[in-house]
Amino acid sequence: SVSVQNQTMPVNQSFPKANKDCFDQGAAIAHTHTRNPETGANVHDAELFGDAIRRIPSETTMLCNPTTGGGGMITHEQRIGILPALAKMSKGSQPELAELSAGSFKLDMYDSVAQKYAFGSLVFNNSNSAFEMFLDVCLQTHVKPVVCCFEYSHLDNTVRMFKKGLIKPPVFLDFAFCGGNVTGGLTPTMENLLGFLQRIPPDLPHIWELLTFGVHEFPMALWAASLGGNIRLGLEEYHYADFGHPTTADLVKEFVPLAASVGRKPATTAETREYLGL
Repeated sequence: SVSVQNQTMPVNQSFPKANKDCFDQGAAIAHTHTRNPETGANVHDAELFGDAIRRIPSETTMLCNPTTGGGGMITHEQRIGILPALAKMSKGSQPELAELSAGSFKLDMYDSVAQKYAFGSLVFNNSNSAFEMFLDVCLQTHVKPVVCCFEYSHLDNTVRMFKKGLIKPPVFLDFAFCGGNVTGGLTPTMENLLGFLQRIPPDLPHIWELLTFGVHEFPMALWAASLGGNIRLGLEEYHYADFGHPTTADLVKEFVPLAASVGRKPATTAETREYLGL
């Protein structure tokens, strides 16, 4: 499958059209964050998530995968609280997936010219107790977690929670790498990707996908495709200013032929839903 990250759009651009463009190029999952519609500022708002989730099916069959990250600067309860809030909304507001992180790490952006961090004090806090609580809420709201692993220990945490019964098979693993001006977690190299794959227990029922922050995604994505992985592409991960600011749909359109060169093709939404056990 190909998963796509939401993009920042002018207010006059149709949200359903942007998603349909991605869907038409082969995307099966839409990963969403929310912004204040008046100011454009990042917010973590259940009403806005619900609006997005209701709009996506208007022209696509893509699965919805909202973040529970909240920028890392709100409480754990506020971050995961969108799921029970969405469950109480009108029919069609509930996602089938939700992105969450399996462990804490230092997340920042570094300006190598000024030699300064953008934040300097931000730790993306995903304590063991918070991770368990997030997974428990996913079970209660019938949402499959997309478990983001930035370090090898995060994969270990995920295996423990599967054995504890907090994750239904197959486990959806999301291997994330930070490069360029984005610091934290593992750097995007083939060695580090293989490090994840070699640490997956042979008896763990799983699906895995890859994303990279701060660098051109295609090199790592093509490696992942050749190894049987799924791919997440999008403008949260890298803005591609040096390529003329393409849309997310442009990225999917360009990547699909590359994946075909290693014998891979996009899964349909129905195929994706089947192998994720939804």
